[in-house]
Amino acid sequence: MIWRYRDPEHYLALELTPREVRLSLRLGSEQYVLASTPYTKADQQPHWVQVLDDGQALNISLDGQALFCERPLLEPRLGSESGVGVAGQAADLEVHPRQITLPAALSLGKARQAKGRQIAFAPYLNHPAKSLLVSWEPTLGPGILTLAEGGLTIEKSGNERTLYTIPWDQAELADLESEILPVGQQSRAGVCFWQDAQHHLVVALSLDHNERAVVGMLRFAGYEDPYSKVWSRAPDLLYHGAPVRLRVAFDGEQFQAYLDEEPVLYRALRDIYLGADRLRIHRVGLALSGWGQDSGSIFHRWIARR
Repeated sequence: MIWRYRDPEHYLALELTPREVRLSLRLGSEQYVLASTPYTKADQQPHWVQVLDDGQALNISLDGQALFCERPLLEPRLGSESGVGVAGQAADLEVHPRQITLPAALSLGKARQAKGRQIAFAPYLNHPAKSLLVSWEPTLGPGILTLAEGGLTIEKSGNERTLYTIPWDQAELADLESEILPVGQQSRAGVCFWQDAQHHLVVALSLDHNERAVVGMLRFAGYEDPYSKVWSRAPDLLYHGAPVRLRVAFDGEQFQAYLDEEPVLYRALRDIYLGADRLRIHRVGLALSGWGQDSGSIFHRWIARR
């Protein structure tokens, strides 16, 4: 296979021989072997090659298996060239562009989720006093809000959801941000948006030995299906023992979650339950999702914006 082809002296090539697979670069009179690996299965049967090339990096597979290494191969030379072709016996060549321009009728537009602009509540948690605890009302669950080093934590929640909230008079939009320190091996800490006991949304971390993700869970009309939760894995942003800023903006219909200002999850309530109506946000607060135990996550900072 040949691609990034400019002319007979400038191109990339992937060659399959009876003894090896070789990736080479032709630049004028010079030819460089960028990678090679032994391969003794080049029999008379068809072999399927896939190349993903964004102009800077290459992902190459042979018969469904990654070639050369699991990570992309960085190679920017000839990155703007677009000629492709084959040499030798080949069939079923299929080529797709890196980028296409959609007609206006198919444009999805931008996500309409807006962030809050004005701080409504920002308690100072780094040196909390006992008087701070009275700001948060126990709203759901058995957990106990208590002081922790550098912030607040919710203890004795077990596998049950626990919410501590404050009143919210801006029912159309709430933008909540919390810096969370996962302590121990499990974190289920996050934020919540409360209409009543039958209607609320929780967006929280899901961090343990098996998963590093942000999860959204909706209780609507008193019903909640644990298999209908929505999530986004974030293995490069969540770590045990490292603080992370979780921010969630919710307008009653759609919510967008960020980790350290990087958007990671965007959903509408109707994506979770078809036909779900707008929630009226009467209270907001701290949460343990109840989807597994929490081993002592600390809320270092908490900001509510409108």
